[in-house]
Amino acid sequence: MKDESFGAIIIFIKNNKILFLIVQHKVAGHWSFPKGHKEGRESDLEAAKREVEEEVGIKDFQLIDDIYFIEKYTIKSKKEGIEKTVKYYLAKTKSQNIILQEEEIKDAKWLEFEDAYNLLSFKEAKNLLEKVKEYIDYKEII
Repeated sequence: MKDESFGAIIIFIKNNKILFLIVQHKVAGHWSFPKGHKEGRESDLEAAKREVEEEVGIKDFQLIDDIYFIEKYTIKSKKEGIEKTVKYYLAKTKSQNIILQEEEIKDAKWLEFEDAYNLLSFKEAKNLLEKVKEYIDYKEII
C-alpha cells in the first residue's frame, strides 16, 4: 500500500542563525515537520500550505527557490507495510508565532540545526534535515 503526504520545512532567521520549526505529533508522539494529506483536488503545494496553516497557524511563509525534498519510509502495520512518501517544500517566515492544532500537534519548537537534529525522532527525518542544511549552506540563504 502507498501513502503520500505534503508539508513544509519552515525556517526563521534570527540574529544570522537559522531556526527550524519541528512539531511533535500528538498520537504517535514523534518529532518531525508539519505535513498531511491532500484534500479534494489540491495541488501538492496547496496541500502543504494548508497543512502548515492548520497544524501551526503559519500563513505568511515564502517558498525558497521553489525546491522540495522527498522523505520515504515504510510504516509497519499488522496487515501490511505502508510505503510512505512525503514531499516537503522549503520555506521561510518572518514570524515565530505559532498556533498549535491541538487535535494533531502536541508541541512545536524553533531550534537551530543541531538541536532540531537531535530532537527529530526518526533517521529519515534527520537525513532530510541534513539535506536541507546542505542546500541552505550552498545557497548561502542567510
